[in-house]
Amino acid sequence: MLFADITGYTRLSAQMELEQVNRLVERYFSAFLDEIMKHGGDVNETAGDGLMVIFRDPDPGKHARSAVLAALGIHRQSQRINRELHGIHRQSQRINRELHGQFEPITMHVGVNSGVASVGATKIEGAAGARWTYTASGPTTNLAARLAALAEGGALVMSEETRRRLGDEFPAEDLGPQSLKNVAHPVRAYRLTAAADAAVAAPPSVERRRHQRTPVSWLVRLWAGAEPVVGHAVDAGAHGLCVGNLPIAALTVGQSYRLEVLTGADGEFPCTGKVLYFSDRGVSFRIDEPLPVE
Repeated sequence: MLFADITGYTRLSAQMELEQVNRLVERYFSAFLDEIMKHGGDVNETAGDGLMVIFRDPDPGKHARSAVLAALGIHRQSQRINRELHGIHRQSQRINRELHGQFEPITMHVGVNSGVASVGATKIEGAAGARWTYTASGPTTNLAARLAALAEGGALVMSEETRRRLGDEFPAEDLGPQSLKNVAHPVRAYRLTAAADAAVAAPPSVERRRHQRTPVSWLVRLWAGAEPVVGHAVDAGAHGLCVGNLPIAALTVGQSYRLEVLTGADGEFPCTGKVLYFSDRGVSFRIDEPLPVE
């Protein structure tokens, strides 16, 4: 279970018009949804400034990892949009007022917990009729929400069970036993460190490349549907390529796509690229056909 909410939402709502707040939240949450879906999460519900997300998989370690990767993605997306809106603010106060009012960077509280929960449809009946809702309930869900409340802005706090399932893959700080609202006994919590996000952005496999990457400035056409999308390659090796400005939500890690690399003097180079991972720099592909780099 993953819970995420905006730090200082009440203050933000008081400073801006309701329509501006809704547009701002929609912009951030749309980017968060891409990250959540990329890692197999199901957004169970949204409530104002909050998201409740379910991750399920027969492998308990796999869905714990997916939840943490989605949480890290939420933080990266909020930072990216903060930078974009700050640029708008600096370029034009008029544009900023029309689109978002007085801009202030936002940060997210995120909590993750792993365990057994009751997931399914719940019927609510009253004199006016009945309504069905799809949700997850139980102590596992409640603890995830409390861990999110414990997280400071921009932090990710997880339970001891999630930490156990992840092993040593993500660096985390032991916060010790924590007394949480409506939780009978203190629970041990862990906060992911900045090194965890860096580890995801630059996986260990990057350091084990057989072919050195060279900075390039190439246009790349990618077919993820009937029409190509255009990105910009920032580095390349004999069998590897990193491409920015691609619609990450439309791509899948492990999937292969048809590419056409415009390498300047060498013209157009058709090839097939398998998505290895996503990072702040772009999408990393493994290329079967040797690229024309020294």
